[in-house]
Amino acid sequence: TAGACPSACVPSNLPANLARRAFHARHGPDAVVTNLEIVHTFAGVACANPTTFHAAVKGFHSGNTVEITASLQVAKEKVGIERIPVPKEWPKLAACPHIKPLYHPDTRTYLLKFVGADAACIFASDRYLRHRCDVQRYADYRKRPHPYLSLCFGVPSKAAAYKFLMYGGVFSALASYKWGCDLLHGNPAMFSNGVFREGGPTEEELAVGSFKTYCTAYGMQEEEVVKVTCEGPEPGYVATPRMIVAFAMTVLHHRDQIPFEGGVMV
Repeated sequence: TAGACPSACVPSNLPANLARRAFHARHGPDAVVTNLEIVHTFAGVACANPTTFHAAVKGFHSGNTVEITASLQVAKEKVGIERIPVPKEWPKLAACPHIKPLYHPDTRTYLLKFVGADAACIFASDRYLRHRCDVQRYADYRKRPHPYLSLCFGVPSKAAAYKFLMYGGVFSALASYKWGCDLLHGNPAMFSNGVFREGGPTEEELAVGSFKTYCTAYGMQEEEVVKVTCEGPEPGYVATPRMIVAFAMTVLHHRDQIPFEGGVMV
C-alpha cells in the first residue's frame, strides 16, 4: 500500500515502493538506498482537466509567500518528526536536470524536473511506514535518512524540452503575483499549450493514452542498483482509478496482513 498518497501521485509512489523492496530483497535488509530516480514517460496523452492547473497556480503562489512555510512549521511541531540529514559520503547518482534538459539513455528521452506533489507524497508515505508501523524492519528505518530523490518526466526531443521550459518560466513568473494568478486561472489552455483544457480528454483520447514510469534505486556501492518499471493505460483517468480500486480491495480482503492499527491508507 501507499501510505500517504493522493490519487494523482500513485504512479510515482508505487514504483518507488517497489524499487526499495526489490533493492532490499536483492542486497539485504541492511543495504541503504541512497538515491531514488523516477522518470515518467507518456504516449498519446492529449490533455487533462484544468483542476490540476488551478491547484498548481495556488501552490506556486503560496510557495512564494510565507503561507506554506508557516503551515509546514506548524505541522512539524505537531508531528514532532525531525528529518535526518543526508550524510555527505552518500553519492549523488540519480539523474537530476536543473534548468537544462538532460538526456536519459534508458528511456531515450530528455528529462525535465517533475514539479508535481509526487516527491512530497513519496516522503510522506515513507514517514508513515517508519513512524506508524509496528513491524521492526520499518521502525529500524527511522534512524536512516530519506534517499536523494530525483523525479522527472521525459520528452522525445530537445526542442520539446525547451518548449516546456518556456511555458514553465512564464507560468512561474506570473504565479508570483496576484494579477498573474488571475490571468493564469482565466486561461489555463493558453498558458499550458493546451495540456489543460475545459472538458478534459475525450473517450477516444483516453483510449490511446499510456504511461511508463522507470524507477531506479541506488545504494552505496556501484553494483547496488535495482530498476523497476510501472506501466499502464492513460495515467490520470484510467490507470490511477484502477490502482486505487486495487489498493482498496487489498485493504478489504487482506486487512490482517497489513501492519497498521489505523490511520489513512491508500
